[in-house]
Amino acid sequence: MRTIKLTLAYDGTDFAGWQRQDGQSTVQGCLEKALQAMTGQAVSVRGAGRTDAGVHAEGQVASVEVASRIPTLGFLRGLNTHVPPEIAVLEVTDMPAGWNARHDARGKIYRYRIWNHPVRSPRLARQSWHVYDPLDTHGMREAAARLVGEHDFRGTYVADLASVVDLEAVRASGLRLGVDPLGGAAVAYWGLIGERYDLDLTVTNESVDPTFGFMTLDWDGKIRMDPSSPFAMARLVELRDRFDIALGNDADADRHGVVVPGDCS
Repeated sequence: MRTIKLTLAYDGTDFAGWQRQDGQSTVQGCLEKALQAMTGQAVSVRGAGRTDAGVHAEGQVASVEVASRIPTLGFLRGLNTHVPPEIAVLEVTDMPAGWNARHDARGKIYRYRIWNHPVRSPRLARQSWHVYDPLDTHGMREAAARLVGEHDFRGTYVADLASVVDLEAVRASGLRLGVDPLGGAAVAYWGLIGERYDLDLTVTNESVDPTFGFMTLDWDGKIRMDPSSPFAMARLVELRDRFDIALGNDADADRHGVVVPGDCS
């Protein structure tokens, strides 16, 4: 197999984000269809990061493994023929085996554009936020300066959690809690929450893998971060009798599933 690096630009206005989704047009989905059309091979494109719906990119990087011997210039020309006009493949480069756009990323730059004017800008409408009223630029610069440097946002989040959740009641209940973050952003948080609030909490899976190779397949044979699915939650279901309550959350920790002891048949 051969690893290639794709450098991309795209207008995300009409896409439902980067990550492939059933029934939705996404950047990853379009790239995978284009590559399959060129190579006849079903592939999985891995991005250095995922952009949300409506978010654009000027230098997104992705990696993919292919068996094809098509030269990089051929991929560059062919992919730009197959992808929609909202996507441009800027560069195609052969990389060493095992190179991964996400794991080997060294940094990311995010740019937020504001069009501050009483009248909208047709030229910038898809790339900016239109704010009608005058901005307090001095206050904005002052606030932004506080973000410079290294900050422990985990500690702040965990400390503030007690203001919205009665964690003392959870601790006093003595419940045995099991958590599977499903390889997502919450992996680094759950252990800290358990330690700070003295909870009987076990993180059952601390794996972080951009291919989600540790996941059990969903009902249709696909990998899906769906805590409401007993198939995606199968690993946690197997452990249900070890805990009073077991929790699973998707990669962004905005959806949660709950498993309790008993017959799950």
